[in-house]
Amino acid sequence: MRDANAHLSGNGVLAKMSYSRLRLFIIFVVVDAYDSSLMEAYANLEAYRLVKTIRCSMSRAETERNYPLGS
Repeated sequence: MRDANAHLSGNGVLAKMSYSRLRLFIIFVVVDAYDSSLMEAYANLEAYRLVKTIRCSMSRAETERNYPLGS
């Protein structure tokens, strides 16, 4: 583990991460040792957010197509 930390620190990977991403990274590394289902739940949440964003964009485009602003 120490070599991995030295490798990451040497390349500046940890230094370039924002605080929130670094915090999530540390939490996931620690939690992964205990339970990987939490990471799966987070991935599912991110996938849900992405699908929700796409659906909102699609419904907005559909509304604009059916009800143009100029009419």
